[in-house]
Amino acid sequence: MMIKAEKENVNKALIFIPDIGGFTGFNHHTDIIIGKEILTELLQSIIDSNFLNLKISEIEGDAILFYKYGKAPNIITILNQYENMLINFKTRLHEINLRYKSHLDLALKLIVDYGDVIEYNINGFRKIYGEVITEAHLLLKNSIKCKNYALFTEKVLCVSKFIGNEQILPKWITRKEAYIKRKDMNDLHILYYEFDIDHYNIGRLRDMSDYT
Repeated sequence: MMIKAEKENVNKALIFIPDIGGFTGFNHHTDIIIGKEILTELLQSIIDSNFLNLKISEIEGDAILFYKYGKAPNIITILNQYENMLINFKTRLHEINLRYKSHLDLALKLIVDYGDVIEYNINGFRKIYGEVITEAHLLLKNSIKCKNYALFTEKVLCVSKFIGNEQILPKWITRKEAYIKRKDMNDLHILYYEFDIDHYNIGRLRDMSDYT
């Protein structure tokens, strides 16, 4: 039985979680001090790329839980935000590889969801709570084979518009659909965009986005 209460201070929010792929394996073969420095730089490159002014709820290891209240931006704008983070992340990773004469092959994936959240404070830390956050975290573990991608749930697609014809997407981005199987629940319909970082065309999405 679901416990119900008055919906005080419940808000609709976009949940936006960029997660560094491959970092767990990296940790096993890297000095703890150098690993901390590299992770700090990579996470900072993501945070510095946040032109949508997303709020940070918390940093969870090699992932950042961002959120934004209100109406969801259109899909092109969200993709553009991810593209910006991805390019800056890869640029910083290249600089790190040159500095340490290393060959780190790390990726950046993104989970985007939308739903009800509520804020709470504990020992001075502001946190957000809601079923949508649990769902987004579960989606971080999936069977998608590509390294760099942005994944949208159907809830995002229902409230976020796609601006223009999808044929104008640059060639380095491929749109795909899938159904994720869940125990004792209906399969979850998702849409995801694969980003081929080796063949990207910087600027195409920026020109198309309205940054709203």
